[in-house]
Amino acid sequence: MSGISVSGSSTAVVENQSEPAMGGGQHGATVLVENWSGRAIQGVQRGATSGGYANVHTLLTEFGLGRWNLHASFLILIAFGFWVFFNRKADIWLLIGVTAIIARLWMYHRWYNDLLLLLPLISLYRLIRYKESSEIAKRIAFTLFALHLALSIAPGGLYLLPFPLNSIYVYVQVTVWVAMFLILMIQVHQNRHWARARPTDPPALSALSREVNGC
Repeated sequence: MSGISVSGSSTAVVENQSEPAMGGGQHGATVLVENWSGRAIQGVQRGATSGGYANVHTLLTEFGLGRWNLHASFLILIAFGFWVFFNRKADIWLLIGVTAIIARLWMYHRWYNDLLLLLPLISLYRLIRYKESSEIAKRIAFTLFALHLALSIAPGGLYLLPFPLNSIYVYVQVTVWVAMFLILMIQVHQNRHWARARPTDPPALSALSREVNGC
């Protein structure tokens, strides 16, 4: 009996000791997450006002709405996720081009992050070469391709030109980005029901399939 009572008391002691430890661990994790999120928000706000340009965070901060940066980013990502899901059958390079533009604009970026926008150039080139594209779409894609390529040459007008010419340069650059975004979006909606082209069968495989069907 004494052994049982000692065992029970020792178990109770262990359980009582484990509860504060577990609670302390949860509290520590909560504090860690809160500190991380707070520093992340501060970093986003600082990046949006010093060095970042042409993005949603910088735009909201300039209008005194920097506290909504995180909410705006989540809304953009959620809406874009649904859009990709409903247009998942469209040409993959059209989707990649739109994704790259969204990635550039959805949060603060500096000028070297414009490298993301090389991907829409590939999308525009494929659009120009695509047989199903209309002549108007090809001409618009070619014009945007040339403009974006010219505006993307380093170091760019943001740091090369004096004020206010550098601001005008950025406005023109963002206008080209938005135009690329719109033309790619239009092409995705026009082509979303088209199945991706399947590779043609090798001649040997085609001959074999004909023999099997003939038998």
